[in-house]
Amino acid sequence: MEDNHIYQYSLLNALMDGVCETGIPVSKFTRMGNQGLGTFARMNGELVFLDGKVYQLQACWKGSVQDV
Repeated sequence: MEDNHIYQYSLLNALMDGVCETGIPVSKFTRMGNQGLGTFARMNGELVFLDGKVYQLQACWKGSVQDV
């Protein structure tokens, strides 16, 4: 079994302070693991990173797979 690692880029407080316009590209953090949770720039939906694939979940249960 491979080791599990947690990579934390930012905190909820940063989002609440308005630090949601920028961040890191998805392609960069996918090199740090194969699963995670987050949001997209300008809080454009929820980000689910599972088994190396990135999913964008939006309001009204719309979802799509995003290119890495």
